[in-house]
Amino acid sequence: MSEEIKWKKREEWLCVRPSFCVVVKHWTEDSGFRDEGPHRWGVYAYLYPKHQMFAEFKTDDIWQPPAHELPMHGGPSLFRRNWANDGKECCSVEIGADYHHDGDDCYTHDDEGRGVKADAAELVRWLAEYKPNAGVDGAADEQTKKEQGT
Repeated sequence: MSEEIKWKKREEWLCVRPSFCVVVKHWTEDSGFRDEGPHRWGVYAYLYPKHQMFAEFKTDDIWQPPAHELPMHGGPSLFRRNWANDGKECCSVEIGADYHHDGDDCYTHDDEGRGVKADAAELVRWLAEYKPNAGVDGAADEQTKKEQGT
């Protein structure tokens, strides 16, 4: 007797740019909770080495400051490095946020993901306009030196 194979459907929307990609993922599942709908959503940013923020990720810790600079719903809930096939070079950092926190029931009832996609669009704009923090680059220190005449 063979076991029945059950498939789960997932949907993805991508916005691909030369230095990053933002992905919206959607799937459904039964939760068993009366107030919770079946829809699950996630937004993921993949930063490639040529993105200015890529080098700011110094560790594999989700709590590092660059991850929390990203405008993500509820903050990041996933961080990982993706490696080239040879395992020697990191080809992207992936930062993700899910829409399944306490108080997110409205997203579990939204089959179109309007709010999620709006958040993802804001993330795309933010990443496209991103410039490293002047203090990190030392630019703020240079400005202070100029003002002090040193």
